[in-house]
Amino acid sequence: MTLPPLPSTVGKKGKLVEPLGGVERYVVVDEVRLQETDYPVNMNMLQLLEFEDGHKELRVCYYAIGQREGRTCGKWLWGQYAPMLPASDFEALVNMATEKGWIGKGELE
Repeated sequence: MTLPPLPSTVGKKGKLVEPLGGVERYVVVDEVRLQETDYPVNMNMLQLLEFEDGHKELRVCYYAIGQREGRTCGKWLWGQYAPMLPASDFEALVNMATEKGWIGKGELE
């Protein structure tokens, strides 16, 4: 299957609706992406988001090629469940995984 190109999300605007009803607006200021090696119909991404108040967070997200028949078949679809977190929290998670040998030593390969 030849996959269509996935357009950049840089500059895309979004909003985060908080549990108590508040809304925070953000813009995607940068992204890195990697097509999943074992399942190439998934594109994993890390986005840098900037909120209206100036703070920045990271979002781990993905797009997937639609597999079912219909208008979305063969098109990139947003993976709707994606965590957002401060860069320091993401770094701490990566450091913990590195200390356990998950990253950098080939443990998961």
